[in-house]
Amino acid sequence: MTRGFTLVEMLVVLVIAGMIAMFALISVRGGGEQRLAHDELRRIERLVEVASDESVYRTLELGFEFRASGYRTLVWDGVLWRPLPQPGALRPREWPEALAVTLEVEGREIPLLPEFLVDEPTPQVVFLSSGEVSAFRLTLIADNGHGGRLDVHLTGAAERMVAPRAPRRAGGNRHGFRRSRRRLRPRGAHRMNARGFTLIELLVAVAILVTMTALAYGGLNTMISQYHDADARIERLGSIQRTMMLLSSDLLQLQPRSVREQFHGDRMHAFIGGPNHEFVLELTRGGWSNPARHRRATLQRAAWRLRAGRIERVHWQVVDRAQQQQAVVTPLLDEVVRFEWRFMDRAREWHDAWPPVGAPQPPDELPRAAELTIVLENGDEIRRLFALSAY
Repeated sequence: MTRGFTLVEMLVVLVIAGMIAMFALISVRGGGEQRLAHDELRRIERLVEVASDESVYRTLELGFEFRASGYRTLVWDGVLWRPLPQPGALRPREWPEALAVTLEVEGREIPLLPEFLVDEPTPQVVFLSSGEVSAFRLTLIADNGHGGRLDVHLTGAAERMVAPRAPRRAGGNRHGFRRSRRRLRPRGAHRMNARGFTLIELLVAVAILVTMTALAYGGLNTMISQYHDADARIERLGSIQRTMMLLSSDLLQLQPRSVREQFHGDRMHAFIGGPNHEFVLELTRGGWSNPARHRRATLQRAAWRLRAGRIERVHWQVVDRAQQQQAVVTPLLDEVVRFEWRFMDRAREWHDAWPPVGAPQPPDELPRAAELTIVLENGDEIRRLFALSAY
């Protein structure tokens, strides 16, 4: 006798299918427009890395000129900004039509002109050969509200954030069971021995499917975890390299220029270091490029400190700062336990502080060498010796 499934059997199958879908479902990010904004932000993040590396390795001053229609790369020739010849990956690009663009540089929103300037173009974001980058935030929003933003710090470190997806509309298609009518066989009709699957057979098939799905999902989850671990290690290594590069740049361009204390006006040493100071290291450096022609000197007062397990670089727009002068803080390396320095004087003796305790030094006196020790939370130790004998 041929019969269909009962309501209880159908409900059991639906419950099991729902459990399979719950375990095997992999979240897919957004729709087409959200992926468009996400891909564009990821492309700009890669271009920021390329421009930052190119400016350091080729000793160039590069800049990004953003417009409402697109963006392009400029190079400083010593007099004017010009479009980058043979740009390659840094070629001009246009924004997708479905995206609205907002740019903030150092906390200020910059209005974007419709088209590029033909005469004397000026970039809003600058990549200096010293490794510094204009801090900026780029926000891309699609017509349906999907989008994201890209935050770039002074060291070129980028952080990409994707806006949450818009809530789905309530309702939608509703599917229900349709009652089917079974035609009664006339008496004497031939009865076929065909029948449907039993509940046991369905359960066995579903169990096999669940096992295969769990194995496949487990393998995929392992691959995704390994990918994220490798990406985290690469990002960690990049943070260490950026920190050491900026430290080396500060110390290699050290200048024997003392500064005025911001509260009482007393002269401060050009180089200050040690655990008993506000900053672990404070110095005056040169070589601060100014291709944007801001009203400032090429000298810069910079400082380094360890706060809440994070190494931070602090700098000021002027060397002799006043009380109202705001400092620019750049977070660099997290999960740090120790950030210590030692300094060598002209007699080749090491000291934990500079100026040495009990050995007065002229305000412009610099150490011959400096030794850095960084200990991370995982137990790794980084040591670096900097020669400062040029002065």
